[in-house]
Amino acid sequence: GYEELEEKVNITKNDTLTYELTPVTVEGVINVSNVKKATIEVDGIIMKTTGKNGTTADVKLTPGRHTVDFSADGYKSQKKTFIIVNDPSRNNLSVELEAITVSFTITVTNVRDAYIELDGKKIVATNSGKGTTTTQVLMLGDYTVSVSAPGYIAQKEVISVTEKGVKSQSFTLEL
Repeated sequence: GYEELEEKVNITKNDTLTYELTPVTVEGVINVSNVKKATIEVDGIIMKTTGKNGTTADVKLTPGRHTVDFSADGYKSQKKTFIIVNDPSRNNLSVELEAITVSFTITVTNVRDAYIELDGKKIVATNSGKGTTTTQVLMLGDYTVSVSAPGYIAQKEVISVTEKGVKSQSFTLEL
């Protein structure tokens, strides 16, 4: 696993030779195909990455097993074993990170058939009791919720969807 070193030397009785050997490294590519700002860590060292198509790290590693940790805000982390071989064309590791999602319920408490929009897109909602409800599976982040109904004053609010935060938002429309 080290680069060859060859040198002619003359040694006398009490001479000591010290050499620093350089490990052989082989090129490889590690990629998170669906996230542009992911962190790629190899054997505990964060790699320099580019974000053209996802997140990519061009690496030079010693042949053998390496542990690769993948992480990104809003996504579940992954850990993979990457086996580097002497053929660089075979040293490719690509993953897709799974988005963290949350079920989020939006309710208009006092109006049946209310319109609910999420980031400007109409959401299909159902009538429940005296109101209107929808439950959406959302990625973590901020969303603009708009609710309205004929004859009522429309409301708009930004909600923050977090893993541990509030999982619902209720609105009461006024005449």
